[in-house]
Amino acid sequence: MRAGELDRQVEIQKRAQAQAPAGEVIDSWEPVQRLWASKRDMRASERWAANQRVAELATVWFMRWFPGWEAIRADTHRLVYRDQVFEIHGVREIGRREGIEIATVARAEGA
Repeated sequence: MRAGELDRQVEIQKRAQAQAPAGEVIDSWEPVQRLWASKRDMRASERWAANQRVAELATVWFMRWFPGWEAIRADTHRLVYRDQVFEIHGVREIGRREGIEIATVARAEGA
């Protein structure tokens, strides 16, 4: 993995819960890791759901290996690039500490 290919700065975030002054629990996101990655768009699709058009973009991100990558889980983490949120669907190690591959899907809804 060459440094010139890692041209997108992304942030991995983890879901956190906080308690509001009124006592209710609020979901928020806290940064876990900010790093450089390369982006490969795999598939784009549109469909209708609940009387709305939903567009999906499947993207795979490649980045350098970093300690703690094993803790990234689809149900508690997400990836953010340029204020666009990507749901994580899978994470795997490339080679032996060479890199990390993260499969994601970004969704946009419109009427």
